[in-house]
Amino acid sequence: MVRNEGRKATEPSLGVYFLEKNEPPWRVGLTVSGKVVKSAVQRNRLRRVLLATIEEQAKRWGELVKGDMVIVVWRSDPDEAKLKNQLKRCLKKLSLA
Repeated sequence: MVRNEGRKATEPSLGVYFLEKNEPPWRVGLTVSGKVVKSAVQRNRLRRVLLATIEEQAKRWGELVKGDMVIVVWRSDPDEAKLKNQLKRCLKKLSLA
């Protein structure tokens, strides 16, 4: 539903889909395919880094952003800082940052 009806922003390594809604709970989903990153340890580390970035942004949003978000990583980038910057650019494109 979020991917079909929501807004999206993409970067070379990931995409963010956002669907506004007024009723809680507001959720964040994150997927990193085993085809993209073979090691489960690396996938989980990547998830933690990206979720920490979302949590950091959420503190700034407060109650301003209401909706569901799905983050899809489709290309692994060994530099976590680049992925964080790409995520922040996607949020800015969606007017969420």
